[in-house]
Amino acid sequence: MSCSSRDQVVAEHHDELFAGYFSVKKTLQKLKLCFYWPVQGQERRQYPTLHSIPVGEPFAIVGMDFKEMDESFDKNRYALVFQDYLTKWPELYAVADRTAATACC
Repeated sequence: MSCSSRDQVVAEHHDELFAGYFSVKKTLQKLKLCFYWPVQGQERRQYPTLHSIPVGEPFAIVGMDFKEMDESFDKNRYALVFQDYLTKWPELYAVADRTAATACC
């Protein structure tokens, strides 16, 4: 597997919407189920250092993001994604655009 293919596979298993943003160890375990290349796991992409965010109760802090997707029959091109920081509970809504007005209503 070429280096560019490896980078793409790692990104798809770590960065994509439903990948879960697992740690290096968990991502590598997932990759080993389907892929192999020599010295697997010795090359690592550089991600910023992550810090814990203290959360006291469910839904006290919720993250939000837009993700682009294929256009639906209703002409929605984006998913508006909310996720509770403590429970990791996701909510997704199909929306036509990614404007502040869409996110706030």
